[in-house]
Amino acid sequence: NASGTAAVLEIAEALAMAETSRSILVCAFAGEERGLVGSRALCRNLPVDRDQVVAMVNLDMVGRGDRDEVTALGSRQNPGMKKILDRARKLRKTGIKKVITGKAEDLFLRSDQFSFHEIGIPAVFFFEDPEINRNTDYHTWRDTVDEVDMEKVTQTARLAFNAVWILATDEKRQPPPRH
Repeated sequence: NASGTAAVLEIAEALAMAETSRSILVCAFAGEERGLVGSRALCRNLPVDRDQVVAMVNLDMVGRGDRDEVTALGSRQNPGMKKILDRARKLRKTGIKKVITGKAEDLFLRSDQFSFHEIGIPAVFFFEDPEINRNTDYHTWRDTVDEVDMEKVTQTARLAFNAVWILATDEKRQPPPRH
C-alpha cells in the first residue's frame, strides 16, 4: 500500500500547515491482511477518549484505475459522509471528477477503517476502483511503483485532505455509523 501511505504523508504535511478547530491524529497501520491487526490494536488503546474521535479517513491502494475517479466506501454505513465527500470535491480543485459510492461495499469490511467502524466511529475508505479485479497485480509482487498513476495519487490525496479538513473544522459531528 505504498500509494495510500504516500498520500497520507502528503496529507499530513498539508494538514500541519492548515488551520483546524480539532486536532488530527495521522496513523499508518500494519497487519491489515492478517485481520486488521494494527488498526484493531490502536482502537483497543486509543491515545484519546473515543468520544473525541470525529471520524476515520482511510486511504489504501489509490494509484490505479481511472485518473479522475476514486471509490469512497462507507457512505452506506455513514450516510453523512456522502455530503462530506460532495463538499470535499467542491471545496478546492482536486482533479477528481467522480467519487464512486455504494459499490464494492464488501471491501469496507476488509480494510483498517472497519476497526473504527466496529467501535462506533464514522469512517470513509478511499480506494482505487470498485472493480478490484481490474487490478490484476492486487496483492502480488507485480504491484510495483511503475504501475502507479502518481497523478491519481495526488488527486485522491487532495480530495482526502479536503474531507479531513471539513471533518476537522465543522462544528457539527457525524452521527455514529449504522451497523
